[in-house]
Amino acid sequence: GGLQMALKRYPAVLSLDVQRSINQTAAFLQSELGLRPAQTAAMLSKAPQILNLSPERTMRARVAFLRDEVGLGPAALASSVVRAPQLLYLAVKTLRRVVDFFTLPPVPPPPAAA
Repeated sequence: GGLQMALKRYPAVLSLDVQRSINQTAAFLQSELGLRPAQTAAMLSKAPQILNLSPERTMRARVAFLRDEVGLGPAALASSVVRAPQLLYLAVKTLRRVVDFFTLPPVPPPPAAA
């Protein structure tokens, strides 16, 4: 199940402080993103390295970027993070470059040869 997947992907999960890492992260995801406990567990099984992040310092900055600068509403933000948990651990600078790339105007085609 979820624990086996998490251990395969991130064996260091066994050395994490349950109170600080797991409970605080789950509480953050549920309060800030509105995730249900089952969604939180599934996401943490998929990307257990998130447990090593600080909810207040690291994840809050990514959530703020996605909400305030990208313009994701609560439902879209929660859905995006559940589908792509790496959104919570990529640097904001990296996220900004990706968003900028996809929001640039299209490059015009080269002129046709005469």
